[in-house]
Amino acid sequence: MAIVSVDLAHRSYFDVGGVILRQKGDHVYGELLPIPLTGKPTASELASFLNQLCSKVGAQILSLDGPQGWQAVRSTLEHSRRCERALNTPAKTGPPGSVKPAPYLGFVTFSIDVFDALCNLGWVRLTSVGSPLSEGARVVIESFPLSAWRSLDIVPLPAKRKTKSADLERRLADLSRVVPLRLSGYPTHDQLQAVVAGLAGLAIEMNAWDVCHAAGVPPFVCQGYWREGYILNVTPRIRDALFSLPQASLRGTEQSDPAQ
Repeated sequence: MAIVSVDLAHRSYFDVGGVILRQKGDHVYGELLPIPLTGKPTASELASFLNQLCSKVGAQILSLDGPQGWQAVRSTLEHSRRCERALNTPAKTGPPGSVKPAPYLGFVTFSIDVFDALCNLGWVRLTSVGSPLSEGARVVIESFPLSAWRSLDIVPLPAKRKTKSADLERRLADLSRVVPLRLSGYPTHDQLQAVVAGLAGLAIEMNAWDVCHAAGVPPFVCQGYWREGYILNVTPRIRDALFSLPQASLRGTEQSDPAQ
């Protein structure tokens, strides 16, 4: 059993951070992912790579740090999706093509395009919470690392340009006290963001909905565009959930571990 978590970037593949997370015995193992792509990311290319990667490692849940849809047509909010208002995200997604602050438009558009490209490859957005996922379904979920840290009662990792090696060490140590972690190497800023955000995907894979918090409303299509959607986080009780669930509660059949 594995899930893949990705911290998206739209200007360079160098800034895309990824990790494969697995529960292994008394810890969570994170295999840090180098992205073997170069140049400016395209939604179709990245989606194809992630689709093939998930198939290779047996991951049926993919977590992406970025918006999955635009604001609902009849939203009562001035300019954001409900999940963004609830979690106070820096980017506020309005109607198609409208994002505040404006510099986030490129990232938001790219992220939604990646979700769409994955769905064209057979993935589905998460449309309900609290019940086991359909057997065999490949589900792409939305994450937001800043809220993931806060939900775990950990001081968030500073912005990438402000983060020093000491900050990475402290946040990794703080996270490891909540969830026993073993990583394949020393994470970059983007990879550590992918680790903390990906814990929600791991909880969902294990049907541990009681330690998850879903902000927002179900995604839906209106006027040819996907709208709204959930952002998922876990609480500090994730540790007990991951290491006390019987094997019968796991979704699907456990996959072989390439790292063994």
